[in-house]
Amino acid sequence: MTSPYPFEYRWVGGSQYLDPDDVVKLGKEALRLCNVNVLINNAGVSSRADFLETSAGVDQMMMQVNFLAGAALAKMIVPGMVERGSGCVLWISSVQGFCTYRKWLQWKMTE
Repeated sequence: MTSPYPFEYRWVGGSQYLDPDDVVKLGKEALRLCNVNVLINNAGVSSRADFLETSAGVDQMMMQVNFLAGAALAKMIVPGMVERGSGCVLWISSVQGFCTYRKWLQWKMTE
């Protein structure tokens, strides 16, 4: 791939964050393609329902996408960064991680 930037980049991602097995496949595919020097975790889902009215399934889905998937990818990719002596992990969040509204409580807890 010819990069318009002064560095090589590859996009590996998608909607695989819901299934932990798919997250492992995603990490393996990223490691197969290259030595990952920068990992950007930017996946996130939210719910705008009242906390007491939200099902445990929605809570689990938000935790999986907003935290657990990114943590699993980092645990797969960061050891290579440590071994090479360089690398960076960026975890993108939102202002909702600092302040929230009653109906966005789950999102705040997972941000």
